[in-house]
Amino acid sequence: MRDEDLIDHWLDLAHEVLGSLDGDLPWPEIGILLTDQLHSALAGRLSWATTDRTHTGPDVPAVDAASVPSDPGFDVADLARRAPVLHPLARHYAATGTADVLTLADVPPPTDANGREYLAELVAHGIVEQLWVPLPRRGTHARVGGVCRPDEPYRPDEHTHARRVQKVLRLLVAHTDVLTLWRCGLLDPEGSENAREVVDDLRLTGRQLAVLTLAAHGLTTAAVAHRLGMSPRTAEKHLENAYRQLGVSDRVSAVRRAELLGLIGDQAPEVPR
Repeated sequence: MRDEDLIDHWLDLAHEVLGSLDGDLPWPEIGILLTDQLHSALAGRLSWATTDRTHTGPDVPAVDAASVPSDPGFDVADLARRAPVLHPLARHYAATGTADVLTLADVPPPTDANGREYLAELVAHGIVEQLWVPLPRRGTHARVGGVCRPDEPYRPDEHTHARRVQKVLRLLVAHTDVLTLWRCGLLDPEGSENAREVVDDLRLTGRQLAVLTLAAHGLTTAAVAHRLGMSPRTAEKHLENAYRQLGVSDRVSAVRRAELLGLIGDQAPEVPR
């Protein structure tokens, strides 16, 4: 297929996204395009907080191609949960802040036992050659799309194509970020605010996010307090502070706004220290 034909698919996708006010990207369709055009077995996306390196955000996890390994021991959710701390590419992006398209061969290999064990686990499941495409950050969260295959390193022409695709994806992600803020009522009609600046300015603490995320999973204040080892009054105070930071007055509104901003996801958090 010609390069022009490959890019045409992304232009069609851009036309679809820019013509909608949903504020969402069709990640399954994106995953299929990435696997087809980059000759990969699997595509996914990952978001994680680079401040405490615990996995948060709405992308928990997103496997957007049909060719998921049939191995019953393949737990993609668990692999994604541990990636921010153990994956060499995640470590590199968190440490450098670079937006370059990279493969495993482009970053230092893990020198610690946990990192080496994690990488060996990926290889055992056929996740050998990997290429990650960084997307615009959301506040302190790094976001990437990635592809992998069991053999054959990614060729220079595939790197080039991934960089071209990245330009389209970064623009679309930025566009949907702004739409998300607009849907939350945090963006005026003139578009004077920047999506990532607004998220940064919220400055929710780890405890506030943990309490809010558990509340989003339906836990009562007493249950949240027990889970996090605090008093119900302290848990309630964390919720009240989160409401104030988010500019709302009740739990339902706080959870909805935090979800739209990508501050909390669909996986219960680890307890912040």
